[in-house]
Amino acid sequence: MFHEAHYTQLGKTLPPLISGSLASQAHDIAARAYVLLAQLAIKNYQGYSWLAADRARAQAEITGNPVVMGEAAHSMAITMRRAGEYQAALDHLAEAAARLGQREDQLAMRGALLLTASYSAAQAGWRGQAMHLIGEAEETATRKEAAAQKLYIPGVFGIDQTRVFRISVHHALGEDEEALNYAAKIDLRRLPNAERRGRMCMDVARVWRDLGEPERAFAALRALEQHAPEEARGPKVRAITSELAALNGEIPGLQRFAQRVGAA
Repeated sequence: MFHEAHYTQLGKTLPPLISGSLASQAHDIAARAYVLLAQLAIKNYQGYSWLAADRARAQAEITGNPVVMGEAAHSMAITMRRAGEYQAALDHLAEAAARLGQREDQLAMRGALLLTASYSAAQAGWRGQAMHLIGEAEETATRKEAAAQKLYIPGVFGIDQTRVFRISVHHALGEDEEALNYAAKIDLRRLPNAERRGRMCMDVARVWRDLGEPERAFAALRALEQHAPEEARGPKVRAITSELAALNGEIPGLQRFAQRVGAA
């Protein structure tokens, strides 16, 4: 449900899944259910993400599984980053990465953590650190045992995933032309699921918005709605839609889109 951006259905499914897994002491299932709850909160209900991520961490620690602990750390670090706690997010990710070994799923999890760390550093304006971390992630993605390895969150780790993150990392660093160069190398159809395709479309929309190209930004939002309709109804899309309407309210189709996503 999360991968296919069926967030309403996911929101209804998670509470009984969490309560059932806690009652049966299925700590791995509980941890991963809380990870999904944190991810859902990060997208739509930011204030609840701290609680969900912390509960994911607690359940993951009981399992002793470094991959499950990495998944929980991933959600907590995003929550920290969104609160402006960049160094805390990086420290948390580094601690989780240090627990991972050389097994295929552990290497892929480490790569996913490196990507999140790179974006966190970029958000803080720490270019050198951001480039070093994403370089490490790319090196991991080229390793045969980690290539296209399926993960619970965000879905698949591989070279395409590193390119998607390059868009957001370079954009955060103010390097929008470089961000677009990486976007041009990605075939959306190769991305593993609707959630990831929606993420890339949002990243591209932000780049075009900041370059003063509202028509192209809107084209990216329309692509997002096509690939992940529920993603298009989240607060981030509503915010950027309102910004585009302020820049050029005469863009064909923008007003109808704004009404559909609740930005009008």
